[in-house]
Amino acid sequence: RVWVRRYVPAACRADNSSGCGLQVRFHGCGMAAPPDLGTMAFAEANSIVLLSPNVPGILNAGNNASDSCNAGSTVAGNCKEISRGCWDGYGQLSEGYVLQSAHHMQSVWRMVQHVAGLE
Repeated sequence: RVWVRRYVPAACRADNSSGCGLQVRFHGCGMAAPPDLGTMAFAEANSIVLLSPNVPGILNAGNNASDSCNAGSTVAGNCKEISRGCWDGYGQLSEGYVLQSAHHMQSVWRMVQHVAGLE
């Protein structure tokens, strides 16, 4: 299950916030760190909403990635990175990881749709 941290500048919380930008900030392995003060100041000054989607690691409830994931496929056993909170960067979850239909990309797209009011 993928979840998100977000920073919404004051101008983007107003009723007339249609001119706000959106930046999706992917992270390396582990928990996504909140944006630093410089990044938040830049986002505030430029009306940019920051989304930092997070992949739960092995310590998070619901993550059952194991050595036997994708059994019988060419990506079998590649889930150790997912259990550490990494993105599916080279097929740990499925062979279609590069496609928009991939699990992680679909999760992030739903977040973008929600924030942008496209649902």
